[in-house]
Amino acid sequence: MLIVIGIVIAIVVNLFHINDEHEQGIIKAMRHVEHQMKQIMIELAGYLIGRAAGDNVWKDISKLENELDEFVDLAHEFQNNTFVSHPAYYIEYFEMRLMQCGALHNLHAEMKRMRGMPKQAHIVSDFIYEIAQHVTEMNDPQELMDKIEYLIEKIHEGDLPKTKEEFMSQAELYHTLMDLEEYLMYKKRFNESIDD
Repeated sequence: MLIVIGIVIAIVVNLFHINDEHEQGIIKAMRHVEHQMKQIMIELAGYLIGRAAGDNVWKDISKLENELDEFVDLAHEFQNNTFVSHPAYYIEYFEMRLMQCGALHNLHAEMKRMRGMPKQAHIVSDFIYEIAQHVTEMNDPQELMDKIEYLIEKIHEGDLPKTKEEFMSQAELYHTLMDLEEYLMYKKRFNESIDD
């Protein structure tokens, strides 16, 4: 009887105390990821308007991807040790952020290919900065996705490229918007995959 009581107490302590600490650690990791993504996007927004983006952007994105791999493992461990509802939520969250990191890699590569910054680059820079302000767990990206069409129209209203280099830079600016749409799409799919 004493052994059974001891086992029951150990299970209760594990479920309610250790798992609570584990979950708090996961939530802290989520906030860390959001902060890092915001910083990376602010740096990319600055690069588009002529501020030097340090060579650290590649490293920052890669470092964040490595951290996300660890956080996915942490979330799997939590899922395997708890009976709370929706433990897979954390796994799906970190996997979504990992896919967004891939979109940020593409975004950065697109910017690096630009030979000269198009006049409309500040429009996209402002938009990236706006996205950065909405890197949160609960945001709905639909409004930002709708804005992409508006930005494309605004870029169309500008002067036509006069040189091949201007044409290429403007085309790459459109690709940047497509990368941003992909980034937002991952969040939209994540939001649609979860219930109340």
